Amino acid sequence: MSFLSILGESDHLQLETANQPDFFPDLNLDEIVDNITKPKQEYKLKPFFWPPLNDVKTIRYRQEVMRDLENQTVMNHIKTFSAKMSSVRRYLGMANKLDHDHHRKGWILEAALVYCEAVMNLNDHLANTSLGSRGLFAFDELASMTAKAVSMVAMVDMDDPTIRTFKVVRRPANGLAYALSLVQKYGLTYEQIME
Repeated sequence: MSFLSILGESDHLQLETANQPDFFPDLNLDEIVDNITKPKQEYKLKPFFWPPLNDVKTIRYRQEVMRDLENQTVMNHIKTFSAKMSSVRRYLGMANKLDHDHHRKGWILEAALVYCEAVMNLNDHLANTSLGSRGLFAFDELASMTAKAVSMVAMVDMDDPTIRTFKVVRRPANGLAYALSLVQKYGLTYEQIME
């Protein structure tokens, strides 16, 4: 199974939508989504709750993932990973505000270090955990970096490579990577560091 998203297996799955559906306030779903997403506003999760799920297969896929997340050990590993990703975003935000070039690059490198550590730790923990969902199992398999994994590419918006689509596929890198866009944005290409 190739991992596309924790939200579903289909290549054509609508992962998010730009606007809240008109009926959400009538059913108080807007309040439910607000309460669910409030602690993690930095993730901008609301658009992921808005598209309708018309496919039973996708609903079951998500229910499997939620069952795995009911396991406190798995949930703790995901929360730890999430906290580290928050640190990465905070470090990059700080770096963006700094004027001194070396200081800025130091925070960017620290963010990269925390990111790599978080991914490796999550992979190690998930590898030692019994997973029942296709979603988390495929993610773990993808993240394991086994010899049979040729290459993993995190997809980005073709028009703006700084925007992630949250889809990961196995294929050779095409140079349009989120990491590459961040490296260029923060002046950390080999050429820029050597200046």
